[in-house]
Amino acid sequence: MSHIIHTLENMIRIFHKKTGSKISIRIQSFDSKVYLNIDTVEDLGEKTQEEIEVIILKVKQITPQGSTNIEKALKATTTYLDQYIKDHPSTHVAHILLTDGQITDGNHDKTYLKTLVSNVYPNIFMGYGLDHDNVLLTSLASTGLHNQYRLVDNLEKAGLVYGEVIHELLYTALEDVTLKAEGCEIYDYITNTWTTTLDIGHLVGEQQKTYQIRTTIPKEALVAIYGRTIHQTKQLELLSNDITFQTHALPVIQTALDPCDLTKYLFRQKTQELLFATKELLETQHNLDHTLEDPFDRYNALCEPQTKAKAKAQEKFEAFKKQKDELKQKMKEFFKVLLDYIEAHNLKTDAFLKTLCDDIYIAIKSFDTQHGLMYTAARQTSQGRQQTYTCRPTQDIDPDINQNITDIPAVSALTRGYTLGGPIPLARSLTNDSRSTPRFMRAVAKDNLDPETKYELSQDDASGYSSLGVLKMMREVSYQPPPKDDDQDQDKI
Repeated sequence: MSHIIHTLENMIRIFHKKTGSKISIRIQSFDSKVYLNIDTVEDLGEKTQEEIEVIILKVKQITPQGSTNIEKALKATTTYLDQYIKDHPSTHVAHILLTDGQITDGNHDKTYLKTLVSNVYPNIFMGYGLDHDNVLLTSLASTGLHNQYRLVDNLEKAGLVYGEVIHELLYTALEDVTLKAEGCEIYDYITNTWTTTLDIGHLVGEQQKTYQIRTTIPKEALVAIYGRTIHQTKQLELLSNDITFQTHALPVIQTALDPCDLTKYLFRQKTQELLFATKELLETQHNLDHTLEDPFDRYNALCEPQTKAKAKAQEKFEAFKKQKDELKQKMKEFFKVLLDYIEAHNLKTDAFLKTLCDDIYIAIKSFDTQHGLMYTAARQTSQGRQQTYTCRPTQDIDPDINQNITDIPAVSALTRGYTLGGPIPLARSLTNDSRSTPRFMRAVAKDNLDPETKYELSQDDASGYSSLGVLKMMREVSYQPPPKDDDQDQDKI
């Protein structure tokens, strides 16, 4: 909770400094009920310093409580924002929902909950730690092009994720951007397909984005950009906000005078394809694991005497396991090729290629762990969206574990119901008794990735897609002031 409150405090102070932006906020918390912590505060930039301190004091009084009712939170948000938009039709609205738990109260049906998510404004769903329901948040985010699911794997990094999201909201340059290809096709990472029309959402100022294109007629290939600018100028002040922007001045082929090496984008293409395949396979596994929710039904399915139905299920399981092993082997082989290329061309400091290596490494190491789907989906999205912050689960995939520990069924862990905050429980230490070893540790130990590579994850919180503007905002939102002298004395006590 301290990390979240600290982040919200920084955001309010940043908004207060932007005197010309007319930024308003409303903060609600929820458990089995919805609480209005801060009613709508209009135009933070016009508030006095004393008024800002009163608002921040209210933020600091937010505390985690009982259950987690996502249904009530979504209903309360939609009801309020729909009316707010009617009263303020020219205002751009965004909704950020954060949770560190799973649903423990209210409706659990994902199909129904998706109907409660509005497509009129961006909805950013943030999952904290490893106890939240990433499948649910991913499902909610899939309801609209501008919606997002963000994984905050480390609570101390919450400010970095918030900073990137706030930067996107404040510095949007073009809305509802679509790429249309003529004589070529564009890769869509979401569906892992090649298409002639690609919706990419909003584009942010100073941001550079790169997309893979394939064609058999490069000299005739063109890409058109369609979008809506939200910036008004004196020449356009009498026109509608829905101003169409388009261009056909983007030939795909490079001229002979401007050659370029596209090898690293070939590596990116393969990385994205493997991440998609891994995510899809783990989603299938997740659905299979949840087919039998009742533990007695699971026991009967696994332990009852042999039947035709059980034999068929076992055959299906073996085929699925073979598919997993083959995909994992493909990733390992590709990872080695990628590392060899970096070594041969002395590109160890290349941030772009380092991000690709991290993507594949995390996908391999978390493949058979409890949170493999969460990590792989997060890396696939951050690579596809070309985000600055990427999750780095160093606690869950330790490359230095080389013990051959037998994998046994893990004891089911209790799920927490808190909506906000709270530290992540520390994993149990490795001992001679494998039963005291966390499940993900046992899986990693059993299938250690080629120890000869000695690969180390990047320790940089920013990917190869970062820009100066977003890095500045991320630092401001995550900034923690140095402790006061009296705090230092208290620490000594």
